[in-house]
Amino acid sequence: MLVYLDHFVGFLIQFGSAMALCLLPYRESSFRRSLRWTVCLCVLMVLLLSAVFPLVLMLGGFLYTARINLAGNLYMFFAILLFCLFYFRNIRVETIKKWVVLVLVILYSAALYMIENMLCSVLPFEEGYVVYSVYSVGLYALLTLLLFPLMVFAMRRVVLSYLDEIETRYIGREFMALFAMSFLYLAMLVGYTSMPGYVDTQYWWIIVPAILFALIMFLILYYLLV
Repeated sequence: MLVYLDHFVGFLIQFGSAMALCLLPYRESSFRRSLRWTVCLCVLMVLLLSAVFPLVLMLGGFLYTARINLAGNLYMFFAILLFCLFYFRNIRVETIKKWVVLVLVILYSAALYMIENMLCSVLPFEEGYVVYSVYSVGLYALLTLLLFPLMVFAMRRVVLSYLDEIETRYIGREFMALFAMSFLYLAMLVGYTSMPGYVDTQYWWIIVPAILFALIMFLILYYLLV
């Protein structure tokens, strides 16, 4: 039961916070359906996905095996794809602007993930072959408590104003380059953490450059937005 709760709460915090950030930098008129309908559907979606996630790991026999990270990443990709289908369909703004928001949230989520992994690697935590442990859920909750309000402020103030004022033709090549770098970074991150020996590897020396990369991407994006 404790393992189920760890994975339910961990997925809920990690995926739910990212989902909420994707919806923040839009005015109510930008949604095809009412804002209340959209929020209710998103809450239902994230609760169902969070509830099913530990069941997939348990019933699939992935818990406490070297395949746990690969299974977790594949499920997360499925959840992201499901949300993206809803996100791109339900928001009525130019597609490039939707991508701007999505990439910002991906960078935030990836940086949060890497910080949590770095802390778990240097602190004396015994996690084993699980996606979320009591320690990692606690770290995610703490990091989200610290960083999520800053992202909410940035989305509601900086990004929302930017999307209102900027013309699509001015976004163009700069953001397409950032999109490519961001997804390359994400592919590197997911590919590395999906390797069978990932849990037993001393990888802090790989995490530090990844966090620096994410920080540089944030600074570039902020410079372009302001």
